[in-house]
Amino acid sequence: SHFGYPELRRFRAAVYFPWDMGMLLFSELYNMGVPILLPSRAWIANIIKRMLEYTDFGWWQARHESMVTVPGVRGTGLPPWFGANSTISHILDLYDLTDFVRWPKVTTFANLPDLMVQLLALDFDAASTEMLRWQQASLPISLDILGSALGALLVGAEPPEIGASSCV
Repeated sequence: SHFGYPELRRFRAAVYFPWDMGMLLFSELYNMGVPILLPSRAWIANIIKRMLEYTDFGWWQARHESMVTVPGVRGTGLPPWFGANSTISHILDLYDLTDFVRWPKVTTFANLPDLMVQLLALDFDAASTEMLRWQQASLPISLDILGSALGALLVGAEPPEIGASSCV
């Protein structure tokens, strides 16, 4: 059976355990105004660390094995990949660059009992309204960044500045 946007929007909130750096479902839920609850930074850093040490599943976009070199792109000074020997500090440095951290009105929980507390306290309608308001405010900036990137790819124009962000 098909599970589309109308079905996703019916939910009052989503408890979300990300398994990679850029998760399309996260941005889709966010942009529909579905309040999102994520594990805290400390918990997710430990999840990432354990996945890197003991599995070949998840966080592929940031694994050393997935690393590619993009001609003409200057580095940021931070290795853009994880490995089994990555420190929690390095994992958090990279995780802090994700939408999971940077986008406002995402609720975090430290453990499962805290999740229950957060769910009881969350004003779902207010969170949804604030998420949609932020998304609408950031859309023009996102479109400018996208236009610059496409111009750089298609006609050799100057690429957008590294670190350009639609976060308002």
